[in-house]
Amino acid sequence: MHGELLGLANTRIKKTRPIRALCSFSLLFALVFIFLAGSEVKASESGVFPDRIVFGQSGPFSGRTQKIAKSIASGIQAAFDEINAQGGINGRRLELLSEDDSYDPAMTKEITQSFIDSNKIFAIIGSVGTPTGRVTAALADQHQVPFIAPYTGADFLRNKQRYSTVVNLRPTYQQETKAWVEYLTRIGMNRIAVFYRDDAYGRNGLRGVVNELRKRDMLLAARGSHARNLTVTSSAVWEIRNSEPQAIGMISSYAAASNFIRNIRLQGLNPIFINISAVGAQALIDELGEDAQGILVSAIIPSPHDQSLPLVAQFTKSMDNYERKNSLDSKSLHNYVSLEGYLAARFVIHVLQQIDESEPTRKALLDYIFNTQKFDIGGVNLFFKEGENQGLHKVYMTEIGKNNQIRTLDSIDMQDNN
Repeated sequence: MHGELLGLANTRIKKTRPIRALCSFSLLFALVFIFLAGSEVKASESGVFPDRIVFGQSGPFSGRTQKIAKSIASGIQAAFDEINAQGGINGRRLELLSEDDSYDPAMTKEITQSFIDSNKIFAIIGSVGTPTGRVTAALADQHQVPFIAPYTGADFLRNKQRYSTVVNLRPTYQQETKAWVEYLTRIGMNRIAVFYRDDAYGRNGLRGVVNELRKRDMLLAARGSHARNLTVTSSAVWEIRNSEPQAIGMISSYAAASNFIRNIRLQGLNPIFINISAVGAQALIDELGEDAQGILVSAIIPSPHDQSLPLVAQFTKSMDNYERKNSLDSKSLHNYVSLEGYLAARFVIHVLQQIDESEPTRKALLDYIFNTQKFDIGGVNLFFKEGENQGLHKVYMTEIGKNNQIRTLDSIDMQDNN
C-alpha cells in the first residue's frame, strides 16, 4: 500500500500545474505520516494512547522461576481487567506487555531498551529479579521511566538519589533477614546457617543475616551456595551439614530450595527452614508437596486468604474472574505473589485516578507518589518516607501447615527497626 500511494501521488504531481502539485504533495505527506504511525494518533507521553495506557514487564516466563513471573503478571492483569471493565482511566484501558528475559540481565536490557526506544510503554511494573532489576533501574532512570514494584528486596534499589524513578513496595531483603534473626533467637535458636544463591540476590540476604547476628555477638554457623539458574545443591549440603544447624535461612529459588531441603533431610537433619518471601510459598508447596509442612516463609504482605481486608476480598473476586477467563484451575493463583502483583496494580490505578490531568504523564505519576507519601490500598497501608522510595515496612512470619495451609505466626514492623 505504501508503494502504491507514492506511485499514484508522483503520477499526479507530474500531470498537474505547480500549485496543484504542491497541494498533492501536502496530501501525500499527511497520508504517509498516518501510514507510518500505524493509522493511530498517539498522545504526547510515551505509552499513553487515546484508548489505552501501556505498561511493560520483563521477567523469567520460562525456566525454573517462571511460576513467580506468571503469578505477578496474573495479579497485575486481574487488577487491570477489573478497572478496564469499569471504563479504564478516563476512557483509557490499562494494558500489560510481558516479555520473557529468562532471568538473564543481558536479555532484560534488550527488552527494556526496546520498550523505551519504541515508545511502547508508560511505565515498567512487576519485573522480577535482583541482577535483572539493576539493569532495568539504570535504563529507567536514564530515560525517566517509572519503575514500579520490582519483585526484589535489593538494597541498591532503595537509593532514591541514584534511582529517582524506582517505586518499591516490598521491604528489603536486609529487613526480611533481620526479622528472621529476631524471630529465631526469640524462640531459642542460636546455631543459624544460610543457604543462598551465589549472585546479587543471594549475597544481599546473606549479608543481612551475618550483620544481624553480629549485632547479637553471634556468628553464622555455616554457609553454602549454589549457582544462579542451577539447582545442584550437593556442595551446599556438604558445607552446612556438619555444623548441625538449628535453623537454616534460605535465599534462593523455589526449585533450588526444595532440592536443598530434600537433601539436608536425607542427611538425617531436620532444622527449621526459613525462606525469603521471593521464593514464593505456593511455588515451594508445588515443588515439595506434603514435604513442605513445617517450613517457614517470610512474607511482606498480609495473607491472600484474609478476607477481612477489602483488598484481599476484591483480589479473590478478581482472580476468580481471571482464572475463568483464562480457563485456569480454580484458586490456582490465589497466592502471595499474585496478591503482590495485584496490590502493585491497584496502587498504580489509585494514583492514576488521583492525577488531575486528562493525559497522565510519568512526572505527574512520580510526583504524586512521593508528595502524597501515605496510601491506603484496600486496608494495606503504604508509606513513603521523605527522601525514600519504599512503601511497605512489615514482615510476616508464616508457616506451611497441614494440608499445605499457610498460617501467620508473627508480624514484625520494620518501620523504625532498621
